[in-house]
Amino acid sequence: MSGYGADLAYIHDAGFGDFARKSAPGLLAILRQAGIRGGLVVDLGCGSGIWAAELTRRGYDVLGIDISRAMIRLARARTCSQVHPGILLKRKASTVRCRDRPGRNLQLHLRRP
Repeated sequence: MSGYGADLAYIHDAGFGDFARKSAPGLLAILRQAGIRGGLVVDLGCGSGIWAAELTRRGYDVLGIDISRAMIRLARARTCSQVHPGILLKRKASTVRCRDRPGRNLQLHLRRP
């Protein structure tokens, strides 16, 4: 399974990106109400990085994972322009090293349905 190619990734981002943009304020409010004002957010299926970009603007660290290389490229272009050291975007992940906690790993167990 390879995910969207460049053409479909662009279409998805342009056509459906507003959903992520309009959802971000409500999702950020939920995090704040739960007392989560910073730290690592794991964004599974991060797509073109709209939510990841909003999280980094608000001071969160983000681990974005998507199966589509094309979506990861869009997400990197969107988020890396913000020069935020806490963002990491991956196509596949099973173990991710925590940069702020040497010797500790975040274990992700992913399986296809």
